[in-house]
Amino acid sequence: MVVVLSRQTNDQLTPLCDREVGLYDRLVQEISRVTSPEHAALFARPEHIRDAVRWSAEGQEFTPWNKLNSTQQEKLLQATQSILLDIRSEIQDHPNMMIAQHFDQYRQIPSLDYLYAVDGKPVLTGWGYSGEKGSYDPLASVLSSVQPNQKNRWLVFPWVTALTALSAGILTSLLWNMYCHSDKVCYTTYPLAKDVEDALKEQDNNQALNKKRDQLLKSLELLKKQCKIPPVQPLEPQEVPKLNPLPEDPKVPDLPPVPETEPLPDQNTPKKQDIPQPKPEKKADLPKDAWDKKDKSMLNGCWHLTTHLELYEQRLFRMSHQPVTNWTLCFNSSGGAGRQVLTRKDGGTCTGPLNVQFQGNQLVLNQPTDCQGAFHLIPGRNVCTRINDKEANCTYIDAEGHRSTGTFKR
Repeated sequence: MVVVLSRQTNDQLTPLCDREVGLYDRLVQEISRVTSPEHAALFARPEHIRDAVRWSAEGQEFTPWNKLNSTQQEKLLQATQSILLDIRSEIQDHPNMMIAQHFDQYRQIPSLDYLYAVDGKPVLTGWGYSGEKGSYDPLASVLSSVQPNQKNRWLVFPWVTALTALSAGILTSLLWNMYCHSDKVCYTTYPLAKDVEDALKEQDNNQALNKKRDQLLKSLELLKKQCKIPPVQPLEPQEVPKLNPLPEDPKVPDLPPVPETEPLPDQNTPKKQDIPQPKPEKKADLPKDAWDKKDKSMLNGCWHLTTHLELYEQRLFRMSHQPVTNWTLCFNSSGGAGRQVLTRKDGGTCTGPLNVQFQGNQLVLNQPTDCQGAFHLIPGRNVCTRINDKEANCTYIDAEGHRSTGTFKR
């Protein structure tokens, strides 16, 4: 499932370098090739909608940085730094890649408030941008601690003696390895950030279980001192008495059947077919005269989708279609305001407000804000045309121009 993490207007963010079309897909492709898709998931997907940018990621639950305690914030920042160091180490062998040329800018964010925990994993929003107070580099503290000032040391260092000692040490090491370890090969595999994170979680769980075990042992020792538990005596089996079979029920003779009597007609009650029945009036749900007069009160009540309809959903790497099983539109007595409820085939629902207006001979149902719930339906509008007294044909057009058509009736 795709969750929307944050949204900013364009004037809140300043790009640190040029951002080409399709930048996110290319960035994810390059990082996945040199490291793994899990490393690429550190960067949230940007979606530019009119004058704003929306950041989303794959997941179920998310927590912003400012909602975490200090311990959780430290672990989340360490996991972010570990992933960025993995990427930085691998792209050094691929200097022609786009990510290698602009990695120093792409890893920066406006502030730590743009760091999120999605299903326990770090995700960066606002990457490659600076804010009103500048930008924040998660690797700044790490790189500064491992890059000392070597220029002054080199000027005063006795380099002739150092080179001689270094050459002698290398030669001695090579001769010793050829003599003692000529048939031995050693391979070293460094753990990924996710493996380290999982190991730390298992260590915390193990410590919690050990603490709980010690508490239970103390409670058991205290109970033993308070009262002595009596030994349990085994139960002796009892013999089951033998039961005589029950006597059979005496047979009851069959009674002759009683003939059915026909009911006598009630002369005081007239026959139903003799009483004229009033014919119910057929009231039009969408009367033509009210539609021509643009009377929105005819929408009072709830309307339902009666035909097959699919909505577009933006996934991390692709666009998918989601069938809609139920779409209900309900309006007040004046018909000017309403609310919609959508249910997809996967069981997810969302709700949102509606407002109504006529444009020429068409009825327009505007969705001013996102439909909130298990999924997000971005703002759009339904343009409806009257078919008959019972039905209207409506085409849903979202903010990105996608169209879906369905028939609604009361």
